[in-house]
Amino acid sequence: MPVNIVDLISPISLAYLYMDDGHLPKSGALLCLGGFTNNELEIFRLALETKWGLVATIHSQGKIYI
Repeated sequence: MPVNIVDLISPISLAYLYMDDGHLPKSGALLCLGGFTNNELEIFRLALETKWGLVATIHSQGKIYI
């Protein structure tokens, strides 16, 4: 995960990520990013919050809930 992901991520790249590694639980959205460390997941979570104001939490096994 690049530390400057906030500069690199776009709405289209987030849509591709969701279509590839995400699903829709009863509410919100879940991204399955199991190949990343907890530090990398935190960088991504902060990027979502900073760029779009999305509230995201890190769950077990590399999942980010938005």
